[in-house]
Amino acid sequence: MKFMIIRLILASASIISAYKWGDWKNWKRYYPTMLFFGMGDLIYFSFFHNKLLWAFTPSLLVRSINELFIIFTVFFSTTLLFLSNF
Repeated sequence: MKFMIIRLILASASIISAYKWGDWKNWKRYYPTMLFFGMGDLIYFSFFHNKLLWAFTPSLLVRSINELFIIFTVFFSTTLLFLSNF
């Protein structure tokens, strides 16, 4: 349960940071990089689902849903935040 709370705090902090400091006017310029970053993680997850670099067992969600949650919240918002301030 505590790992899920940590993930929710991380996701909400990254979304709030991207909302506050991200360049939302030009988000279409950063969209291909967001997709590339997310697809890279999805490819890694699908190819190496039996031999992961580290193992994290979520308590409430299925592992694939947990991975999608992280991709769509943390990865996309931090990519927007990084590229808009690069």
